[in-house]
Amino acid sequence: MSLFIDTSGWLALSSRTHPLHRECVTLYEMTHHLREAAYTSDYVLGEVVTSLFKNAHYAEASKFVDGIMDASRLGYVVIERVTPERFDKAWELRTQHHHRPDITFTEFTSFVIMQEMGIQKVMTTNTHFQRIRMGFEKVP
Repeated sequence: MSLFIDTSGWLALSSRTHPLHRECVTLYEMTHHLREAAYTSDYVLGEVVTSLFKNAHYAEASKFVDGIMDASRLGYVVIERVTPERFDKAWELRTQHHHRPDITFTEFTSFVIMQEMGIQKVMTTNTHFQRIRMGFEKVP
């Protein structure tokens, strides 16, 4: 069970007051227990860092981001890079879905990475991953 963690998934994990926090923690822990890596991207983490440092105390934001980086070093989280080729594919998707201005470019890069890697499950709180109709399953 490969799992991609989107910006909103990380933010749900970071906040004990988020309505889906417990479910996201359980899913993340289950992924680790099954010895599966969770995947994310550098673009997603850019959004996470921006949001956390804007909305949380510095110490809390730093601790959470350091935790992601530690998990990456240990192999629990794989941070995929948006390469020039992935960027171009995401731009292609963006232009094909011009009628969906609500979908962020970061989400399009995530769609490309997930499709390329055969990942269908995504920890997210938004519905864009389902609405794009590329076979992605929103969890929890």
